[in-house]
Amino acid sequence: MIAFKKSGYASVLFLTALVILAVVYLFKSTHQQKILIAKETTALRLFLPTDFGYRKYSTQALLDEIRHKKIILVELQGNPDEDKKRFEFIRQEARRLEYTYDTTSVIHVRFPKESTYGQFVYLTDMMQEDKHKRYGITGDDFYIFGENPPEQ
Repeated sequence: MIAFKKSGYASVLFLTALVILAVVYLFKSTHQQKILIAKETTALRLFLPTDFGYRKYSTQALLDEIRHKKIILVELQGNPDEDKKRFEFIRQEARRLEYTYDTTSVIHVRFPKESTYGQFVYLTDMMQEDKHKRYGITGDDFYIFGENPPEQ
């Protein structure tokens, strides 16, 4: 009788440990799937300054590109109401550069220390929505270039 109780307790203990391991394994696998889904949906697509040919992309190359161009400077203030008006102006000027194929001007947006990551994301989303292909980022500065005219 005593031998039966010892073997019964051992089997119950073994089954309990097996159930706990199965629950931990299932939780871990579903948690990893949620992480993978989140990583797939939060990708940011960036375009290089040109669509054809090899172009070195660095801060110096970007500054060389804008050296002889007219620069339209827009400095964000960190005030949400004021910055909203400035973002509307940036969108309007960026569309003008894109639709008129103006390659002689560049929009230079400067982010202050008070700016948020949301403002940066808003600006990159604006570029994606309007299908701008030529823009660059260096430090706290964001540059928007005009589109090249289509080749015929």
